[in-house]
Amino acid sequence: MLIAGFFAADDRPPPQDLRDRLAGMVAHGGPVRSRLDTGPVLILESADPPAGPEAEVTAIRFDASDGELTLTRGALSTQPLYYRDYAGGLVFASRLGALAALPERPALRPEALHELLELQFGTGRETVYSGVFRLRLGEVLSVRGGRIIGRRRLPAVLEDGITLMTESAATTGFGVHLERAVGERLGGRSASDIVLLSSGAVDGLALAVALRRLTGETIRMRLFAPSPEEERVRHLRQELGRMGVRVECVTITPDLVDALLPQTVAVLDDPAADYFALPMRLLGEGLEPAPARIFSPLGADPLLAGYGRYRRYLRPVLLGGRSVRARGHLEGLGLLRAEDDHWRDGITAVESGLKARALTRLQRVQALDCTDWLANDQMMVQERLVGSVGGGLACPYLDARLARFAFALPDRHKIRGGHGKYVIRRWVERVAPALAPFERQQVRGVPVGPALAARGERLGPLVARSAGLAGLCDPAQVEQLFLRLGSREGRRPRMAAWLLVFLALWHKIHVEGAAPADTIADTLA
Repeated sequence: MLIAGFFAADDRPPPQDLRDRLAGMVAHGGPVRSRLDTGPVLILESADPPAGPEAEVTAIRFDASDGELTLTRGALSTQPLYYRDYAGGLVFASRLGALAALPERPALRPEALHELLELQFGTGRETVYSGVFRLRLGEVLSVRGGRIIGRRRLPAVLEDGITLMTESAATTGFGVHLERAVGERLGGRSASDIVLLSSGAVDGLALAVALRRLTGETIRMRLFAPSPEEERVRHLRQELGRMGVRVECVTITPDLVDALLPQTVAVLDDPAADYFALPMRLLGEGLEPAPARIFSPLGADPLLAGYGRYRRYLRPVLLGGRSVRARGHLEGLGLLRAEDDHWRDGITAVESGLKARALTRLQRVQALDCTDWLANDQMMVQERLVGSVGGGLACPYLDARLARFAFALPDRHKIRGGHGKYVIRRWVERVAPALAPFERQQVRGVPVGPALAARGERLGPLVARSAGLAGLCDPAQVEQLFLRLGSREGRRPRMAAWLLVFLALWHKIHVEGAAPADTIADTLA
């Protein structure tokens, strides 16, 4: 669903050129509907507003009795919303690029680009454009006369404290919440109207099991697998097939990375350099017929501690433990013209706010991820790349009651024996033991490093002279980085190269106005 609108500072209707621009943006999501077009207020949508609890939706409401417009983004809503002052009023849209493309184009914020290179995503209310802002998760904006008059926060979904319970009770409770959340998002639809996207991790397997149990029909799953011949992939396809889940494997090669990346970056108007955007784009392509619902395990990792960084964070320092995001991706590599730690200001501000809350050490880092990483990386990427293929994005793990239950679980039900998402594994083991949820999953990487290394000699000069990196990076050092990618220098140089390529492409397409070409080099040339 796409949303756009305007609230003038006087009683005059919105300028016609602005109306046309906003309608053109909304038209990409379907027929343009004018939910409100009266006097100074215009609200355009491509579909009916979503129903659901306040915590799960983004809502635009206008109260004619007092002339107040409210913009609300639920604490678990995947639908972003951006706003800026314009033409004597406030303009808002669900696409950052639509607001950036208006006349009097806003300037880029160099500090935001530096933050992107170090973190791979942005933090806080400010976007990469000066004067253009995002509505944060759980934020409500009040507007009168085209001016912001107040902000407030919705009641927290991820509450302080833990709920003590046995492992058996936690497993049962998780299953009840998951199947209820899946059932509500099915909405009585048959299995032929849905598709499940998965990386093969246990959170996606749990969704497959729940969908099959609830519908009794064949479930279609698209599985990202670096190689369909991996032993674990063959095992999952066989066992899921016996359960009634039809698995379609999607594989990404280095050549496919080169072809996919420009088109993928073109969709990400609010930049987040998450290389899992590539398989997400591929998983969502070619769905015929277009499903009514695309199910995704989005949210399971931060809510149930699936990331390896959580386990590293909990270890003692002498055993390899380290802080989360304590070091930037480019920090210390000699690529930046000037190094400082201001890129971490957004993270530090959130960490400071969390200190006063009654949270476990694990909950604290989970809450940190659920503030900006979830909203400005994972949600944004999936909403853009998956939600744009025609069907609605269904994320059962972002159900408010399930999220509240999961976050409040004791740490031992989230991480145990070196396994994250422990309670999900226990539930899958209980209802579908043949899937072997405790079996170690091979790292399912996207071959970004090999793709860039094979093209380093050509990409180096193109990236080094990118206008998007001017003022931030030393061109000579950038070029040398790409020339050395073929050697075994470790993960950090390849991650740095990925971030530099991403920002160079993003700037070329979204700021300079270039069309994505067939390859990375052709787009940058």
